[in-house]
Amino acid sequence: MGGMSRMGGFGMMRMMRMMKPVSFSLSFSMGSQKVSLNQGTASQGDVYSNSFPATNAFSNGSKFTHTQNKVGQWWKCSFNGGQQWVWQVRILNRRNCCGHRLKGVKVTIGGKECGTITENTKQGQWYTVKCAKPVRGDKI
Repeated sequence: MGGMSRMGGFGMMRMMRMMKPVSFSLSFSMGSQKVSLNQGTASQGDVYSNSFPATNAFSNGSKFTHTQNKVGQWWKCSFNGGQQWVWQVRILNRRNCCGHRLKGVKVTIGGKECGTITENTKQGQWYTVKCAKPVRGDKI
């Protein structure tokens, strides 16, 4: 989520925007609690193939989600129970290739920026985006 492009309308606000194809699993932290996501609301930009839908992000790392290789790609999902406070977001990068693609991913909560993955990224590694201050929102 480095230099982002503008996004077209899609209904719900896009919470995560990507410059490159990205494949990941997600974990959210509210202090010592985890935030759950409404998996039925998961969606993403242009899907690379039907084998890599947005819901693959919930596979605990056994599958991954994948978008087309173009600017402005995104992934989003609503939180169960409405608005939540979020301090950090953990993202598991895909295990089998292309680990560098996660660098620059910007994470937003309810349309408010939480942070960006600025370091070089590797496949199969967890990355934590810590919000500068707690952010409240109903989706990522």
